Amino acid sequence: MRVLVIQTWDLHAFSHAVQVVRRRWPLCQVVGLVDERTAKQVAVQLGDVRCMTFTRDEEGRPSLSSQVIRWILDEQVDACAMIFDDRYGVRYWRFRTIPVRCGIATVLHINKDGRADSYGVASWTVVSGMACTVLRLPGILMPVAARERLARIWDGVLLVALALLAVGVRSLRRLGVARGRKMQRDRENYRPYLVVFIPQLGLGGAQKALGNLVRNIPVEAYRVEIWTLKVSGNFFEDLVRSAGCKIRYVDGALEGPFWKIIVSLTRELMNERPECLVGWLPWATVFSAVAGGLAGVPRVLASLHSESPDHLCLPVPAWQRFLDWSMRFLTDRVIACSNACRQSYIRWAHLPHDHLATVYNGINEEEVQRPSVEKVQAIRRDLGHQRRYVVGIIGRLSPEKDHPTFLRALKLARDRVPDIHALVVGEGNDAEVLRGLAEKMHLKDAVTFLGARTDALTIMASLDVLLLTSLSEGFPVVLLEAQALCVPVITTDAGGAGEAILEGETGYLVACRDSEAIADRLVALLDDDLLRRRMGQRGRLRVLNLFTAGAMADRFLEHCGFATPRSVSVPEASLEARSHGERPSRHQREAHMKQRSGW
Repeated sequence: MRVLVIQTWDLHAFSHAVQVVRRRWPLCQVVGLVDERTAKQVAVQLGDVRCMTFTRDEEGRPSLSSQVIRWILDEQVDACAMIFDDRYGVRYWRFRTIPVRCGIATVLHINKDGRADSYGVASWTVVSGMACTVLRLPGILMPVAARERLARIWDGVLLVALALLAVGVRSLRRLGVARGRKMQRDRENYRPYLVVFIPQLGLGGAQKALGNLVRNIPVEAYRVEIWTLKVSGNFFEDLVRSAGCKIRYVDGALEGPFWKIIVSLTRELMNERPECLVGWLPWATVFSAVAGGLAGVPRVLASLHSESPDHLCLPVPAWQRFLDWSMRFLTDRVIACSNACRQSYIRWAHLPHDHLATVYNGINEEEVQRPSVEKVQAIRRDLGHQRRYVVGIIGRLSPEKDHPTFLRALKLARDRVPDIHALVVGEGNDAEVLRGLAEKMHLKDAVTFLGARTDALTIMASLDVLLLTSLSEGFPVVLLEAQALCVPVITTDAGGAGEAILEGETGYLVACRDSEAIADRLVALLDDDLLRRRMGQRGRLRVLNLFTAGAMADRFLEHCGFATPRSVSVPEASLEARSHGERPSRHQREAHMKQRSGW
């Protein structure tokens, strides 16, 4: 059997089509029709595939000469395979005519998701005519902006429909009308199965918190998997893998359509049948809730790591509020990383108070060992900074982090304390804009943009002060890490940032966008070495008593319905008070600190 594979778009797709053909017909001989621009690459990567080339015009349309058609006829192929970069191949009329013109009996159509459908010549002619006329017509008549808007509206409609269907299915299961298929377990080697779905493992505090969580769940007692989308820049993948967690990639894209993510997630859940599903990060929480309801997952949780969407510096889709509201029916518990985050979702989505619980993010103690003075000086020399004071900000370079306020505060502080250098650690879409702003403010020699760094904790330990100027936050892990490294912090009163510090004792809390107040606090700290040391020591004691990753994991497993492997290290009175929005008294906090430190 001889099969013709046509390169309709890029080389990667052509290689994938060849693989699909060989899996379908293992003994077939493959010949190819490829773009002359990539013919050499095809010869290198697929040397056993004999190919004929075609040309493209300036607009990228293929030119199928009579010589190409004659070559195909001479090859006497039995089947033809082609892959399209859209669902129906509405822009590939010239390629679609090849099987008809050459009388090829079987056509294998492969879509961009890898699904292969087989057609005869007659059915292929009808399908091609429909795809390239009826389905192509809206793309020709409608402007691009209108098509994109229509696609977003259709995506929102399908999301709402899937959510309503999930509510109905979950209600029927609760009433005992519908029952899910149970997965057969090996009771001797059984471990509770927990799945966490997070859209991407890129740079961010929520991703670092997830890494800290899974590293404190013993792999011998629990089976934990992280499900995510295949995107570039998954910064924390190695951290998750080092914890012994398997990473599974779910079909779908961050650019949408989002309903496809829910369908793919539902399909995976029905195959795997975990006992508990957790959605991590804002819209992933509702997608997981809908997929968990459709798949019949016994326990579904949503883990919130930011304030409600109306606090973010981004446009809110029309469907977002309805889907957040539906979490009251589709989840067993909603876990917020701070009381501020918890209260914002109660207001935004009208969730019942008793449906939400607060579980603070935690850090691993072994990661936050304070280096010696000599080590700090060595770190600064390695970074090339010889100024007396070094301050920094660590986080994504995105609007909600408000780096312009950091730069304005730095300029004001340098007018009073000139011997300051600032480090900006992180990457994001605003990187070039912020570099240009620093140069415009004459801070080019006073600020170093380090990008995303795997040694961020080492850099943090070398700082005299850490600043955070966010407009919206969940519960910043970076504030915990800095305090645990004895670095005093200055943060804006955004979300749960105020719950991560003790005002005047471990750092300072200022209003958002108040660069003058930030500069005043920064100068006060830099002018008083004793104050910085005292704040650093108090911060470390507080964080190691209240915000450890072990305590976070124990509390999380309890909400998942699993037994915890160890006792919670945080005093129960403090935990109970914090989960209801209260704080222990200063006397209670100091007693806990002294007990922990052995005073």
